[in-house]
Amino acid sequence: MQRAHIVTASLSTVIPGADSQIISGYQWVSRPSAIAADMYNDFAASSNPGWNILVRQPLPFAAGPGKLELTADLRNLLKAGYIPVQTLDGQTLYLLQAVRSYRGSLSFIF
Repeated sequence: MQRAHIVTASLSTVIPGADSQIISGYQWVSRPSAIAADMYNDFAASSNPGWNILVRQPLPFAAGPGKLELTADLRNLLKAGYIPVQTLDGQTLYLLQAVRSYRGSLSFIF
C-alpha cells in the first residue's frame, strides 16, 4: 500500500428554456492505483475516476400525470485508472477501477 493524492472537481448547470441538466466531473489520481469505492460519497455520480458526464433532458408529455426524461450517462471517458499487469505468459491484463461506459435511458417519471 502506498499513499496517493486525489483531486476531484465537479460542475453542474441547467440550461434555461430546455431544462437540460448537465453534470460533469473529473477525478485525477497522482499514480496508477485501484482505490476502493467510498461508501459515504454523496456525489458518486461525478466523482468516479476519469472524466464523467451525466445529461438529463425532460421531454414534453401532455397525457397523464407523469413526464418523460432522456438520460445519457458517460463514465470514464479518458480511460483513467487502467493498470496494465503482465502475466507469466507475456500477455497484458488490465486491472480496472472504473470501466469506460456509455449508458442511455428513456424514463417515465410519475
